[in-house]
Amino acid sequence: MYLDEAVTTITQFDTPIAWMYLDKNGKVCVGTHHRLIDVHMAQELPFHRWTAAEATREEIAQEYDRIKQQRPGFTPSAYHRSDSLLLPKAAMMKVLRETLVRCAVMLSASFPDYDVYPDTIKVALLDMCYDVSLPYLSSRLCEAVGKQNWALASTLCRRDDASSERNNWTRRQFVDVAVEV
Repeated sequence: MYLDEAVTTITQFDTPIAWMYLDKNGKVCVGTHHRLIDVHMAQELPFHRWTAAEATREEIAQEYDRIKQQRPGFTPSAYHRSDSLLLPKAAMMKVLRETLVRCAVMLSASFPDYDVYPDTIKVALLDMCYDVSLPYLSSRLCEAVGKQNWALASTLCRRDDASSERNNWTRRQFVDVAVEV
């Protein structure tokens, strides 16, 4: 199923991080760059202490506040301490999958023919939606996707903040389908 493929793809580009960290914009994140909008969102997740004991809501709030007060711009490992709370891998994958389901719903609403797109295109669009959010995709790209003009979409799918490897992968998904047709 293409959602499983999207999970695999995203975890190849965004290594799951078990502890809270700041992204380059100073937003608290966990897992595969999953933003924790506020402390309540963090408290909904099953964080554990390094001893594997479940963390309390208060401990999660303290950890969230500690991270929030740090300076952004470092790699995720810079925010890790020996007593950092950790999110189990299964929980990280569940959050990622739930987010991708929400992205798929948004994509279906934006592109009436989304359900009949090739799976490789769906995975590329899910990755882009997850990485930059659907409203931030260019209108020219969305128009090309809506018309299923995969060749044009391949020239418009570059993301400024994505690695060249990720951008090249996305482009290949569109090019490969354009060649097959």
